[in-house]
Formats: sequence, structure tokens, C-alpha cells
Amino acid sequence: MLNDVGIPYGDALKEKYLTINHQLWHDHEAGHIPKETIMERRFARSFEDYEVNMSGYEMDDKFRQHVENHPILMPNAKELLAKITDKYTLAIVTNGISRTQHKRLHNVGIHDIFEAIVISSDVGATKPSPVFFDYTFKQLPHADKTTTLIIGDSLSADIQGGNRAGITTVWYNPKQIENTSNIIPDYEITDLMELLSIVE
Repeated sequence: MLNDVGIPYGDALKEKYLTINHQLWHDHEAGHIPKETIMERRFARSFEDYEVNMSGYEMDDKFRQHVENHPILMPNAKELLAKITDKYTLAIVTNGISRTQHKRLHNVGIHDIFEAIVISSDVGATKPSPVFFDYTFKQLPHADKTTTLIIGDSLSADIQGGNRAGITTVWYNPKQIENTSNIIPDYEITDLMELLSIVE
């Protein structure tokens, strides 16, 4: 996408984007801004020092097209799924963009292994809202909260939401970031394969 707008890649630019994107998603999860604001602002703010002939929305759309067509799975994701797909009911719960999430899952060949794919833009509520989790369990009528767990990389969305919903929470923390919040997961893992020792 940087080639499309004539901006050279650099570590400082990457860090600026990651910081802005993280803060915007945090504000969205807290209910302060709609998802459209993320799409409008994350690249516009990141590239504010450059002359760009695209709107924030246009840049975001370019980015999401790239993500849809060149999806990348987390390390060991397919290996983990191969071991648990036939044993457990699986669902995706995400605050992402509906079109993008469905295309990514299709393009990596795992879309159809999930009993439910719950996306906040379809629900009208965002993780960690209880409304989101209530909706999710309605899509999984045979799920038992006492044997359900959520694994996610966001303390504020996945872990806080799971804690509020009364289900077991697993924080996926591959970069071993220090948890300075008051949001406490039941488990913490740095590799997806570590999940096997929790569920088996």
C-alpha cells in the first residue's frame, strides 16, 4: 500500500502506525468512537507528515484489500487447528471488518471449520461488551460456559470480555508484553501449541 501513496517504508513509520492503530481500537472497544473512525483516521494520522492524494478511507480500503488477498496466520495456527478441530466446537469472535474477516478466513482455507463466525459489525456491539458475548452464545446453543474458553491477544477486548462473560480466558502474548492492567487472564501463552496443555 505504501507504494500506492508514494511513502517509503521505515521502522519509525511502522511504530507510529501501530501506536495510533492500537489507541483507536482501544477507544472503539471502550465505546468512545465508532469503527468508521478507525478506518478514517489510522492511516490519515500515520501519514500526516507526507503529501498523500488519498483520503483516510481510501487508504484503509487499500490496506484491507491487501490483508484480504495476502492473509497471514499466526505461527502454529494450522497445526493447532489440525489437532483440535474434530474434538471441540470452534468459533471466531472478532471486532474486525466483516468483509475483510470472511475473505481472510476463506483465503487461508479455514473458514468452514468454525461453527460460528461472530463479527462485531454484524452484531452491533463490540468486545468486551456483554451484548457481544450474549449474541455469541446464542449462535452456539450447545455451548456450556463452564467448559468454554476464549483465546485472544487483546486484554481489553478478549480477556476483559471473557472475564465478564464468566468463561475461561487465555491471553495469547507472543511478544511477552508486560501486563500492567488490572485485567487478569486465567492463562497466558506465548505459543499457540501451549493451548493443548490447557484443553486436553
